[in-house]
Order: sequence, then structure tokens, then C-alpha cells
Amino acid sequence: MPDAREFENLALSERDIERLLTEPSDEVRTEVAVKVAGQFENVSITPRQRELAQDILGFMVHDAAVAVRESLSKSLSTLQDAPRDIVLALARDIDQVALPVLEESPVLTDMDLLEIVVKGSAEKQVAIAGRAHVSSIVSDALVQSDNRRAVVRLVGNAGADITEETMQKVAELYGDDDSVAAPLVRRGDLPVHVAEHLVTLVSERLRDYLIEQHGMGEEVTRRLIDESRERATINLVDSNAQADEMPHLVRQLASNNRLTPSIILRAACFGEMRFVEASVAFLTGLPDEKVWRLV
Repeated sequence: MPDAREFENLALSERDIERLLTEPSDEVRTEVAVKVAGQFENVSITPRQRELAQDILGFMVHDAAVAVRESLSKSLSTLQDAPRDIVLALARDIDQVALPVLEESPVLTDMDLLEIVVKGSAEKQVAIAGRAHVSSIVSDALVQSDNRRAVVRLVGNAGADITEETMQKVAELYGDDDSVAAPLVRRGDLPVHVAEHLVTLVSERLRDYLIEQHGMGEEVTRRLIDESRERATINLVDSNAQADEMPHLVRQLASNNRLTPSIILRAACFGEMRFVEASVAFLTGLPDEKVWRLV
């Protein structure tokens, strides 16, 4: 049984202990939780006092009052020496309690964070995305969570380590969403090939920024946009167009100066021979049957 001096060294007065025993209100328990939590940054605390403090917090982490657990979470969130089992219990608690430690606690490991990204709420994912440092494996898990708000915060976080592969994934999933694309294009570590991919997706304002930051000339930009448009056209042919619609599609492209040798060659590479045949027939004026035999 601890004596009064041990409690006193934990910054708890006799009055605190008396109130805790005779008037165990939410407010009193909250005050005690904050005082005890603060002792983990006290370098002069003895092993016995640390053990006692951890035992007290072990009870309070299961307190029925949300306010008590929330105060405990805020008090422990920045402490290097906070007890890991207590912090982890708080991180798995409801959002109101968990968010402070998820955003700041240096005690939580990547494995702890990955578990919460996979099993936790959208709010917890957003909190983790804003940590001072986010490892590449946690960043990848956040992108895979399909939580747009978490991705927005992640790509705007200079302390997030995001691999080229994950950035490419973000560009493919959210390139046409300015709320994600804007912080993404402004990252100092944005790879050139991701920037080139984004040029074909983002708004004109962000496109100008990319061109300036990555030194893309007008000719390169135009080529990238043309290639993107051609890929989209071929994908449309592949998924929707019927054989009898090909001549109409070819005439429409020609009227807009988009029936280029590159789009015909691209279609051939993708095996869209109906499009190739219709294009050759239009350009040469040969009968369809003769074109079919030639091709």
C-alpha cells in the first residue's frame, strides 16, 4: 500500500486524495488524471512512483466518463515516456478520446497506427494523416482507405513520407479533384512522371503551376494532353462503341482535327481494329471490304 509521501511526489495532495475518495465527481477525477499523467515527464520520479502512477492511470483509462478519458488523452499525447499500453487503449477508444494521442503521441508505432487505419473510423484516419511524421507504409494504408479527407490532409502534410508509387495512386484516384490535387502538386518531392500525369487531369490554374515548377515546355504539355485525350478516346471505343458507330466516331474526330496517325496507331496497339479499319476507309475513300482485306 503506497504511503502519503508517494502520493505527494505524484503531485497529489492529501486534499486531492480526500476529494477522490469522498467526492469522486467527473471534475475531480479529471483533475487527478491530469496531475498523474504529467508526472511521466518528471525526470526525478522513482521507478516505484512511476509504477504507482501507471496503476492509477490504468484505472482511469477505463473511466465511464468520456471527459476523464479525453483529458487523460490530451495530457499524455505529447509525452515521450507515456505508458504505451495506456496510450494504445486511448487510441482505440471513441473518436473524442482517441484523436489527441492519434495526432501527436510519439509512443504509437507504425503497427499500432496501421491497425487503427484499417479498423478505425474516418476521423481517426484523418487524425493519423496529420501527425508530425507519417511513414510511407502508413501513408499507403491511408490512401488505400478511400477516405478523401484523410488523403487531402496527408498530401498536404510535409512530414508525410509518401512513395512515388503511392503518389501515382493518389494522382490516378483524385487527380481531377482539386481539393486533393492542389496540395499534391505543391509537394516538393512530387516525381516528374506523376507531375506529367497530373497535367492532363488538373484545372488550368494547377496545370500552370505544374508547368512552371517542373519546367515543362508548352510542346511537352500539349503532347501530354493530346496523349491523354487519345487514351480516353480509345478506352471509349473499347467499352462502348459498336461496329456500326465507328464511321460516325471517325468523322467526328476528323472534323475536330483529332484523327491523327498517333491515335490510329494507338488503337492498333490496343487491338481496336474496327477503329483502325474505319479510319483507313475514311482517309483513303476505299470500300470497307477492301480496307478489311488490306488490314
